[in-house]
Amino acid sequence: MVHAYKKGELDTTDVDASLLKKIKKIAGGIEDKSAKKFAKTKHKGLPEVKEKYRPTFKQFLVEITEKERKAMTPPASVQKVLARLMKEHGSIDRHTFYHTLATKFDLSPAGLQRIIEREPWVRAIPFEDLQKQLPGRREPFDHITNKHQNRT
Repeated sequence: MVHAYKKGELDTTDVDASLLKKIKKIAGGIEDKSAKKFAKTKHKGLPEVKEKYRPTFKQFLVEITEKERKAMTPPASVQKVLARLMKEHGSIDRHTFYHTLATKFDLSPAGLQRIIEREPWVRAIPFEDLQKQLPGRREPFDHITNKHQNRT
């Protein structure tokens, strides 16, 4: 229709006013050559235009948290090691876990270090010795106890 309008062959009395307004707007911003090329395009056999998936904000948050949860979940073989250590010792010591992991999977020190640095699920394991060292986390009267211990 744009090509016909530009050539002067379009009967504007048969076209709806809102459509004619759109045709004029498009015709003003397109060259004759481009309008002719677009008019020659065969529409049969062209792929259907798919709508893009646009999640709502709530769906977006659920997807993000699901991805993070999956990233923070250790593999099943590592979960078995964790369960065995918890059953034997009652808590998970960082060095014991690393030693058990390295011996079970025959990891070199460099391979173990790579896993520790790159895998997010390692940071999610609640190691007992790390929980004691968290800054800002003290016993309620720790400052008074430390003061009295320093006197002796």
